[in-house]
Amino acid sequence: MQRIVYISFFAISVFLASCATRNIPDGEVLLDKMGMDQILFAYDSTNMDSLHYLFKENKYPGNLPFKPWSNKNMTRKNGKKVFDNSAGENVSEYDMEDIFKQTPNRTIFGVFKFHLFIYSLVDKEKLEQRVKKKYARLIKKNERRRTKDVYKNQKRLLKGKEPKPLRDLKTYKPKIGERIVNGIGEAPVLLDSSKIAVTTDQLETYLVKKGYFNAEVKDTIIFHKKKPKATVYYIVKKKDPYRIRTIERDIADKKLKKYVGYALKEDSVIHVGQIFDVDKLQKERGIIEKYLLNRGYYAFSKDYMYYEVDSLTVPNKKDSTKQDHVVDLKMTLINVATPVAGDSTIMMDHQKHYISQVFIITDFRNDRGETYLNYDTLRYVTSEGNVYNMAYVDKFKIRASSIAERIFINPGFTYRAKEVEATYKQLSDLGIFRSVTIRFRPVPGDERSGKLMDCYIILNHSKRQSFTAETDGTNRGGNLGVAGSVSYTHRNLFKGAQKLGISLSGGLEVQQLITNQDSSLVGGGNLNPLNTFNTLEFGPSINLSFPKAILIEKYFKRWDHTATSISAGLNFQQRPDFTRTIQDVNFKWDVAKGLHHLEIGLWGLSALKISNQSQEFLDRLTQLNDPILNISFQDHIISSFSLTYTRNTQDVRKLKNVAYYSGAVELAGFMLRRLAEPLNLYFNPNTEAYELFGIRFAEYVRTTQDLRYYQRFNKGSEMVYRVAGGIGIPFENLNQSMPFERSFFAGGANGIRGWRPRLLGPGGYIDSTLVERFDHVGDIHLEANLEYRFDLFDFIDGALFVDAGNIWLLKESKSRPNGNITPDFYKEIAFAAGVGFRFDLDFFIVRLDLATKLKDPSLVEGERWLFQPKDNINALRSDLGLDDYRGGINFNFGIGYPF
Repeated sequence: MQRIVYISFFAISVFLASCATRNIPDGEVLLDKMGMDQILFAYDSTNMDSLHYLFKENKYPGNLPFKPWSNKNMTRKNGKKVFDNSAGENVSEYDMEDIFKQTPNRTIFGVFKFHLFIYSLVDKEKLEQRVKKKYARLIKKNERRRTKDVYKNQKRLLKGKEPKPLRDLKTYKPKIGERIVNGIGEAPVLLDSSKIAVTTDQLETYLVKKGYFNAEVKDTIIFHKKKPKATVYYIVKKKDPYRIRTIERDIADKKLKKYVGYALKEDSVIHVGQIFDVDKLQKERGIIEKYLLNRGYYAFSKDYMYYEVDSLTVPNKKDSTKQDHVVDLKMTLINVATPVAGDSTIMMDHQKHYISQVFIITDFRNDRGETYLNYDTLRYVTSEGNVYNMAYVDKFKIRASSIAERIFINPGFTYRAKEVEATYKQLSDLGIFRSVTIRFRPVPGDERSGKLMDCYIILNHSKRQSFTAETDGTNRGGNLGVAGSVSYTHRNLFKGAQKLGISLSGGLEVQQLITNQDSSLVGGGNLNPLNTFNTLEFGPSINLSFPKAILIEKYFKRWDHTATSISAGLNFQQRPDFTRTIQDVNFKWDVAKGLHHLEIGLWGLSALKISNQSQEFLDRLTQLNDPILNISFQDHIISSFSLTYTRNTQDVRKLKNVAYYSGAVELAGFMLRRLAEPLNLYFNPNTEAYELFGIRFAEYVRTTQDLRYYQRFNKGSEMVYRVAGGIGIPFENLNQSMPFERSFFAGGANGIRGWRPRLLGPGGYIDSTLVERFDHVGDIHLEANLEYRFDLFDFIDGALFVDAGNIWLLKESKSRPNGNITPDFYKEIAFAAGVGFRFDLDFFIVRLDLATKLKDPSLVEGERWLFQPKDNINALRSDLGLDDYRGGINFNFGIGYPF
């Protein structure tokens, strides 16, 4: 089996490689490879000219006197390879990869030039000739059509009739060949020697910026012996870097000299002994600029600072026979050139600015502009004594206090850039303003000192109320359906940016039934998604959110986002075998700052009630005698506290590779259980559990973890790694199992895609009747995913993936043998692999994944892998009158990416 795979892989590689050079013009060469892996660092003792010649002539096969970028002299930092030297500074791939003026054609898995292969399938010259002919015919046809229309209108005018509108001209529609070439296909990237020379020069310039003043870079083109393609190598000889020997700072402004000293005392990135690095000089300028902007220097810019670099070669202090390369740095911070009488200027110290007054136009109107006196005005004084001048039209749309508590720019204090940024973020986060603008203007009459500024905050309101109606196709856990909703939103309910949302949603869905007419469980093959929808679901919901973390706001006052929400909802679901009603009430806080997001569910109450159970349904539950299933369909209440933390770097533009982490913990029933006796709750002797409102409440602790890493190779491809898991532990009041809706399941469009939802696990459990039951749940969940994503077409992306994982029970179960967790749990990890397509429709992504089982843990050991014989399972299937075991292909539809 493995030999066949290797042979197939080799054959495909050879075939694609041969097609890649099919349409290369005569005299041109395909750029096959050029990138970070083709940068080779030569040893310092190497003669670059002789090395360049020998390497080009291929005189050093497999034994070259240099280290490749990917060798042991490389370390990894933030997911990138970097060249590590003794001082700890780094030459980084982040910067170097942008230097290349040519990049080869895109590849899949770094091997297959798939898009170039598709391009090569079509004869470009013949295609262009056909397009020209068709386009010429279309032009002539449109001319005839327009002439005919004009002639008819002239005849109508002669008869005294109104002329008819001219028919639209026909547009050219590309044929399949053109769509392939222009959509999926990618034209070959041809070797351009001029761009190679520019890249060589810029690589050398980059190394000089990193302190390697004597660095040498040679480009070498290795041509393929038989095919018109080439690989470009860049041989780099860094030599010894220049290190900082002395640092001098020349600052004319004495006050600024003191502040710069404070700014660099802890945050300085330049130190004596370091390798010289231009990027660190720029970073230090930014540190000083930020510090001064937050100390009142409104007009300061890093352009007032510059560095002088004096490079020297001096004898080594320890060994006089050796020499050290050093630089002496001098940072100069100049004063402000201020014009005086005539055309002359004088140099003056930088001016510290203070806020005189704060003017807030709460409801900007174009006809009144940004002039404060064009509006009705009000002076608002905060509890801290800050005075804000509010301007409005007729009446306030939002309370003055709601605006004032989000303003951190205080009259009488020095200007601080961070307070301006915090004010902008807080006002924007209210969600009721279309735009927020903050300006500073000199105070009239203070031109002489120039110290005072007035702050103008201009707020432009957005629409307060909206009404929407939506319809959607749904795919929840593999259950197809249609849904619709109508909703009303008020964004400023009590004139304090409180947001009220009321919605009514409903839908029809095809659900897997617990029973059918012959009281057997419905299997995968018996469920036809095109059957009449058998489940009706609808319910209202209401949500009221406040733009502050009520009761705890003082702890998060300067966070980017704080909110409190109170919500309630009712969900009614009618199925052929039972009716389910769920009532939810939640109170939670939502706070965020930068990459960090925290959601605190202070209290959540969920009540589930099952009614109108069919006799077949009750008979089937009795027949199964499954405690987990029985509890799942009993009325119960969940009263819980939850905490969810998320960190997401996907919006950080500087990072090429990004990470995502989400962790949650939920505690349910503990407070109720401890207060059961003081509250005199009813204790049911039959279930040995307390009840609230006559319904048993659940008691458990549950946690989930989700870690993802997105490694981007180029513009059109990336690898996604994901590890996720969770555990739920039931306690006294409902200790037999977790509630069904809070248990874990595996399989489905967002999980292990070789299985349909709730058909995998727990552990090595298999139903002896081999009937597929959609109730496979567990207390422990473990999953890992690896997905390679790449461009295919204009709006179609492809994916190759491998999924692994399973669920397990904490305790042994007679109804689900081999379902509990054991030290050998790793033997029961399921594997699936497949291919996927993502259709990007701008407003959402439709996903189709095709997956097959590679390892099925429900089978006995020795038969679990796809390539292993299936004697035992086939014997069982034969006894039950079923065909031999086949893994098959599982189709998964989804909206958006799986993770």
